[in-house]
Amino acid sequence: LPPKALFVLNSNHGRAPFNLSYNATQSFDPQNKAITYEWFVDNQSISTTKTGTRSFTTEGEYELKLVVTNADNQTSELSATIV
Repeated sequence: LPPKALFVLNSNHGRAPFNLSYNATQSFDPQNKAITYEWFVDNQSISTTKTGTRSFTTEGEYELKLVVTNADNQTSELSATIV
């Protein structure tokens, strides 16, 4: 079974400069296997931690994506639009 990507944001919108906090501690693997985390903004990797922050200094629309991978190399993704 693949892992399940879940995250919580402090908000998904704001005026630039906008600081986004993201948290994936609720992500899990149903077989209790270790999982890794990778965060992307518009397909560019920004972090490999469970939690973090990102500053958006330019107005616009961005895609935030979390990819979690388990020990069997199975993945799960979850995305949100940031405006």
